[in-house]
Amino acid sequence: MNTPYGIQAHPQPQAAPQQYGHTAIVALLLLVLVLVVEGSNAQAQTVGPSLFLDPPQAAAGAVVLVNGQGFSPGGGMLTIFWDGQQMATHPMDVGDTFSIPFPVPDQANPGDHRLEVCLGDPCATDQKVRASALFQVSTTLPRFTSTVGYVFDTDKTQAAEFSDLLSKVGIDLVAIPLTDVTQTDWSAYPLVIVGSDTGHGSRWGSAKQVAALQKAPRIVGVGAGGYAFFGQLDLTIGYPNGTAAQAQSITAGDPQLTSLRVPYDLTTLVRNQRKMALFNTPVDSVAIDLANQPTDILAHAYLGPMSKPSTLGVIAGQAAAHCEAFWARPAR
Repeated sequence: MNTPYGIQAHPQPQAAPQQYGHTAIVALLLLVLVLVVEGSNAQAQTVGPSLFLDPPQAAAGAVVLVNGQGFSPGGGMLTIFWDGQQMATHPMDVGDTFSIPFPVPDQANPGDHRLEVCLGDPCATDQKVRASALFQVSTTLPRFTSTVGYVFDTDKTQAAEFSDLLSKVGIDLVAIPLTDVTQTDWSAYPLVIVGSDTGHGSRWGSAKQVAALQKAPRIVGVGAGGYAFFGQLDLTIGYPNGTAAQAQSITAGDPQLTSLRVPYDLTTLVRNQRKMALFNTPVDSVAIDLANQPTDILAHAYLGPMSKPSTLGVIAGQAAAHCEAFWARPAR
């Protein structure tokens, strides 16, 4: 086709601008999508504080790790709520994240419960640095129907502390004075606890008292008294095979031990190789060097990390004698 200016026009090339326009539109749409996605991601990254619970469900009494992010600037106290009720406070380092253990209330009923954390103590009514997550209590705290004996000398307070601790899981404690050891029928008690005030070093009762108590099916020795009693039995976990120490926290010995799961489930602390704080401050303890010891020594816990099996054991058992040692008082 000829134009008035004598230039021949070809219809074919006129389609090129249309093709270019189509390509530009597609590219523009892709760019818009990219910007939208990036904007969404940026928005997601700045939505604010959030919580992740490990595990998200467990039995009442279990310990859960509360992992938070977006709690900038940190550096203050965290306040923890359970179903709207303030339960605890915990210091937070300067930064954006934290991971702290929280014990599920012993009396929590099965079902969903809300765990909330805010930065501040107390939380301001307009506090924006806060987050919450649902936690599912799978079952009630395990309870038992059993009776244990507790041998003491003069410290009735510690006997009462153990009684209170065990009663929470349905175990009755019968306090037995050291003077009554030879007259007691130990077959009536599946477990006997030897109190820390019953002896010290190489001294523990009389030979007749040692022989009588040795007939108990299973014995847990506590503190200096338990250590002294096991020494009378010539056990590796008894006097004089230990070293005086100060202990506040432990790490698990064998992750498969039932003592770490029942009645209080500490699985998440074991799995994450986290320290377990038994006391608010360090307490007098006796540690047994587990390096080059007989194979019947079972370490329940270490003063050091799990990766160092030769570390001094703070809680240990000797299977051959059905005896276990716990060198500290129960936490109040």
